[in-house]
Amino acid sequence: MNIKCVVACHDGDGPNFYFVKVDCTKEQYDNGDHYEAAEGIIRENYDVDGPFWVCDENDYRVNFLMSNFKWETADVTCVD
Repeated sequence: MNIKCVVACHDGDGPNFYFVKVDCTKEQYDNGDHYEAAEGIIRENYDVDGPFWVCDENDYRVNFLMSNFKWETADVTCVD
């Protein structure tokens, strides 16, 4: 399954949002492994600091944010 995630953290400009698509199995999703994968790719590819806050497309609190982002520009990662 492909899950859209938002990672909130700090970068050189202050607080920021990063958008990631995570490819994972249903079991990995149920275990929350997609959160760690999303945070991991942002840590690896950007100069960012915590704390980190990660949510996915099924979290009702970020529905507006998720629906208005241009997902074709998001980083893509897989759960190991």
